[in-house]
Amino acid sequence: MSEEINVVVKFFAMVRQTVGEKEMTMELEKGTKVEDLVEELIDEYPGLENIRDILIVSVNKHKASDDHVLEEGDEVAVMPPVTGG
Repeated sequence: MSEEINVVVKFFAMVRQTVGEKEMTMELEKGTKVEDLVEELIDEYPGLENIRDILIVSVNKHKASDDHVLEEGDEVAVMPPVTGG
């Protein structure tokens, strides 16, 4: 039996528009990496496929690499690059 963890995932800008929610709690298998979470989101929300290469993911307010392993209670933010002037 695999252990489960819960993480809060927050969505910003066009990612929020595609998902249709500001945030959600996701139950994941222990050992899930950032890249696995992104894949799961794309499976659920295929519109994210078009922007997958530019997505920025942060964990607990720090930019995270694809191989970062998520932990119970992590706060994950998924967003496109920030632009402005």
